[in-house]
Amino acid sequence: MTNRNAGIGNTGTGNTGNWNTGNWNTGNWNTGNWNSVNSETGYFNTETADTIRAFNKTISRSEWAQAYLPKFLQFNLTEWTRSEDMTDEEKEAYPIHTAMGGCLREYTYKEAFQKSWEDANPEDRERIRDVPGFDPEVFYEISGIDLRANSK
Repeated sequence: MTNRNAGIGNTGTGNTGNWNTGNWNTGNWNTGNWNSVNSETGYFNTETADTIRAFNKTISRSEWAQAYLPKFLQFNLTEWTRSEDMTDEEKEAYPIHTAMGGCLREYTYKEAFQKSWEDANPEDRERIRDVPGFDPEVFYEISGIDLRANSK
């Protein structure tokens, strides 16, 4: 339930600031509850930690802030698909496509991640290994993309 929120993009209850999840956060980009700083997780924080966790490891916040995050890490779970690009199964499932000119194709999280990976240029794909804390096992568990044999 999302209620009694002020700001933009908040979920939860009683948030101020922007893009908070959880409950009763002030500041921006918080998760957890009762935080009054920016970009914090956990509970009852008034100071932003010097570290974050990435790939199950502790990373300095400054190192993370300076890191290049490959563009393929931003992906959509849906995409508009024109009628002429729909499969026969999709056309049968969404007969309204003739009036709408297509349908919204849905992907699971891992399907969307893998599609974004496949669409990315090779240089951008290789840069995932430079993300602070990169762990090919964790990356595989989350994305379904297997880089374990080629790890540094």
